Amino acid sequence: MGAAGARHGTANIPLDDYTAFLYNWCAALPGIDKACLRDAMVRDRLATNSTGRLPQCLHVTDALLGRAVKRLAQNPATAPLPGVRRGVALLYGARQVVFVDYTQKNPVTGRYLLHTRSIDNLFTE
Repeated sequence: MGAAGARHGTANIPLDDYTAFLYNWCAALPGIDKACLRDAMVRDRLATNSTGRLPQCLHVTDALLGRAVKRLAQNPATAPLPGVRRGVALLYGARQVVFVDYTQKNPVTGRYLLHTRSIDNLFTE
């Protein structure tokens, strides 16, 4: 993929632009499930970028996300930690909500720990 990016002039471009290039390039490949591709890229972005925000190419406006954030906050087991930034997104291929509290990176992988809950079960817990 790096070679494909280099051929298309992606060196030194902003991360969001590179993410959009990568998503569009992979989505155009034969047999790619776009929902699963988005799920994987969302998980990667949340685990590696502590802004908690997704680039436009991965962002989906969905009222269910707001409901999921509220539900996570109401449950003591999934409530956000005070003063800690959190990223939350819906994974449509997996039918899950993924969330991450940006407290401590794994010292080996450099990634933040992701947590998932089934969308279907989130509202029955």
